[in-house]
Amino acid sequence: MDVYSNILEIPNDTGYWLVRADGGKYYDDFFLSNFIAVSDNEITLEMITKYNKGSLVGITTDFFKDIYSEVYKGWTSQQIAHAVSRTQKFI
Repeated sequence: MDVYSNILEIPNDTGYWLVRADGGKYYDDFFLSNFIAVSDNEITLEMITKYNKGSLVGITTDFFKDIYSEVYKGWTSQQIAHAVSRTQKFI
């Protein structure tokens, strides 16, 4: 079988996200359960939206830092900043 015959061709004008699955470790979860996630799974969507009346628009970095500081008490400010950045980009 020709390996190249199974490569998906994506048109140049198509927007998409590349989601890594830790070397394929999470591929079945992504594919079968139809979801993706960031690594900080103790932060829930409910936690993020409850203070913002259900809206993700306009959530500030300081807001995220407060949530992460509560949940991950042993993290340094740099670890929190990286996690907040990942979460904001994901949203």
